[in-house]
Amino acid sequence: MNFMNWSLRLKIIIPTFTVVLFVLAASTWLMTQNAQDLVVSQAVELADDKARGYSLEIKETLGSAMAVSRTIQSALNEAVQAEPVPRREYLEEFLKNVLKNHPELSGSWVACLPGRFDDREDEYRDVFKGTMRVYHYRDGDTIGTSYEGTNNLSGDWFDIPMSGTVETISKPYPWTVDGKTNWLASTGFPIQRDGENIGVAGVDFYLTDLQEIVTSIRPYETGYAILVANDGTIIAHPDSEMLGKNLGEVATRSTKGHISRPWQKESTTASALFLRQPKTSNTSQCRPSPLDTLPRRGALPWWCRLPR
Repeated sequence: MNFMNWSLRLKIIIPTFTVVLFVLAASTWLMTQNAQDLVVSQAVELADDKARGYSLEIKETLGSAMAVSRTIQSALNEAVQAEPVPRREYLEEFLKNVLKNHPELSGSWVACLPGRFDDREDEYRDVFKGTMRVYHYRDGDTIGTSYEGTNNLSGDWFDIPMSGTVETISKPYPWTVDGKTNWLASTGFPIQRDGENIGVAGVDFYLTDLQEIVTSIRPYETGYAILVANDGTIIAHPDSEMLGKNLGEVATRSTKGHISRPWQKESTTASALFLRQPKTSNTSQCRPSPLDTLPRRGALPWWCRLPR
């Protein structure tokens, strides 16, 4: 049909309808885009809030173990300054009572360099085997005691706190008892006499509570959270087959860039929450939040990630 042969009415209606249709389509696209941007913005704000909230919850849980360790450190620092130094039996009982009074802990211990804690190495040689070193640990419903002496008096658990004046938390590690594997971490605090480090004291604590917190997180009711150590080891995951694997090896390509960000600053750990906007986007949001539990590396970063 030739446009010149159209009636005046058609010449007005059809172009007008075309313009209206184009404007309507453009408006619909713009409103949809704005709505999607709003959902993304709200999801980011939610992720920020949750990341901060969960990081504080972790910090509180870790802070309990750190507080107990500081009490042990303070008591032992006072003991080695006394004249004479209290007998080892009293200090052993003190460490055992710490474990009895704190069921969230799995062990309490002290390890000193030979001849540096007191002048009774010969008196205690049959039991302590050459140095003030004792480890109390949970053995079912009872508390066991181990005396390792100078055997294996090295490793990160000992060398790192001995090398400075700061407190540390070890990398999480598995501990299997009666066929059940639990994940633990250890604190380490230097013991000092006259400003010189002579040993290390600390506690071991279960990560069970943290794991329960992590696995209960269900962003948008379909997501899940994971707990990761600062070396990338997965500590908590809804899929038990993932425990102990490295996050960098199992992460998707799209999230690896986000994964590395909280570890770029060695002096802090971080909490991060990954959220995917339900039914509106295929992207995930990563919102890191600082978790300054320690003045150096060693604490536990959090990652919460929603699957696609």
